[in-house]
This record gives sequence, C-alpha cells and structure tokens, in this order.
Amino acid sequence: MAPLALFITRTSINSTCIFEFYQPKMPKGSDKLKNFK
Repeated sequence: MAPLALFITRTSINSTCIFEFYQPKMPKGSDKLKNFK
C-alpha cells in the first residue's frame, strides 16, 4: 500500500490539475519528491 501512495503522490507533484482553479494541497515534505529536469 505504501508504494502505491508514494507513486500517486509523486505523480501528482510532477503534474498539474486539469482544472486551473482546483489543485489539492500536497502533504508536507512532498516537495522533496519533485523531479527536476
């Protein structure tokens, strides 16, 4: 279950919501999972 939660969080961080006005708040520390290109 933990790998699935990590995958969903990582995917959500590296993408934006299709609705401009709704972007859910991310958990603390999730910015460390962001991919830098």
